[in-house]
Amino acid sequence: MKDNIVDRDALQEQLIMNQIDDNSMTIFDGGYQSNTTKSRLNALCAEFCVEGECVYQKNFQWYVDKLVGMAGQSKVFNTYDFTNGFIFA
Repeated sequence: MKDNIVDRDALQEQLIMNQIDDNSMTIFDGGYQSNTTKSRLNALCAEFCVEGECVYQKNFQWYVDKLVGMAGQSKVFNTYDFTNGFIFA
């Protein structure tokens, strides 16, 4: 009998499903809060979000920085707890 070999990166790629349209991007972790997942979500943020918007981890908790406005020439970000289905708009 042949062993079933699972490529975890390929499986994870399928599970990290995101929705992108003309005005927003919705992100999901696919049940994997790993460095690989964060890296892939941040690659999407770099492509489709405002510069500086990102997903990061602090003390084992995931967070999202999202642009909320400008203060003069400076961007202002709010930090939110990461949730599946978080929307950057």
